[in-house]
Amino acid sequence: MDFQLIDSTRMLEQAAADLAGSEVFFIDTEFEQRGGSATLCLLQISAGKRIYLIDMLHLSALDVLTKAITGENSIWVIHSAKMDVELLADKLQLTHLPPVFDTQVAWGLLGAEYSVALAYLNYRVLGLRMTKEHQADPWAKRPLPQSQLVYAAEDIVTLPQLYQALRDRLERDGKWDLVFDVTEEFCFPPLKPKVTRSRVLTIEDFRNAWQLDYAGLAALQFLINWWNGLASEQRPSGLNYPILFNIARRLPESGSELAQIKGVPRHWAREQGDLLTGRLIRASYEASEERFPPLDPKPYLTYDEAQWEAFVPALKYAVSRMVNIAPEICFPTWSPPELLREQAMQNGSLESGAEILDGWRKQWLTDPYQKFCKRWEHLVSLSD
Repeated sequence: MDFQLIDSTRMLEQAAADLAGSEVFFIDTEFEQRGGSATLCLLQISAGKRIYLIDMLHLSALDVLTKAITGENSIWVIHSAKMDVELLADKLQLTHLPPVFDTQVAWGLLGAEYSVALAYLNYRVLGLRMTKEHQADPWAKRPLPQSQLVYAAEDIVTLPQLYQALRDRLERDGKWDLVFDVTEEFCFPPLKPKVTRSRVLTIEDFRNAWQLDYAGLAALQFLINWWNGLASEQRPSGLNYPILFNIARRLPESGSELAQIKGVPRHWAREQGDLLTGRLIRASYEASEERFPPLDPKPYLTYDEAQWEAFVPALKYAVSRMVNIAPEICFPTWSPPELLREQAMQNGSLESGAEILDGWRKQWLTDPYQKFCKRWEHLVSLSD
């Protein structure tokens, strides 16, 4: 294994000159994480031959390296790329990243597994058994012992073979282009799931509404109407459904009383509470039992609900199996299958849940999703 520690500007310039002009770079990092921050300590990089271990603590003038590894046709190959990409983008002050081929994502596009270790992947794809002896060692301490340098170099020594083997399989399955889109998505996940229609709050969303008398129900209905009339950015931060219920139950008569309810934003209550509570109390005073009859409690479980609880995971794994892509990739945390259910309930059609799919998922998952729904449509109720 041919590797070299780079800890001076002159050595970095020589390494960058050797790397320049290459299209594929095999990359890993070592860092130390304390609290909520991480410090990049070592960058391991190769263009397929010599491995360079670049001391990111000793070197600060990194422009020559940045230019060498971010060319127009460059590709970065990394295992479990998210943290590496974040640290490198910050350290190298990158405004634009080359396409990243995450070997973990590539494996997830070829079967049920996604979150796998590099050692496992080396064995499954290349038949190699690799040890991980220095994974928990301190990387900010200098000088780094030879055994740690060897360990760091070993982390990328198999990446060229792994990349080629995974690329061949992806091309065979028509998924080569997907790996870059999915890697970017997992490195920089969307902040919010995309839902095609905003949800309207109703009294059915409050399980304990049956405990309120007619005055409390009138107050709760007023708060529901008020909430639905606000744009999302106008809704007080931190105010949620349980807090709205507690307001209806307590019936505060002033902004100061409103501010005493647990969870109510105090600044908002002081500024707008008097106006809101005045209208709230008026709604409760004008109420009658005839207009707001007592409610029956909602059941904790129905067979329809049980069917939905069975449908959602069954959908997740069945659709993933049909396209042979890991469930964690098909339905990540920002686009869970439960959102498909919400879409279907709103539109009154099980198959319409697929309307929430976008990007590559729209192309790959829509047909399998709708085929699966055809087998379940007689089993799942679309009524609330």
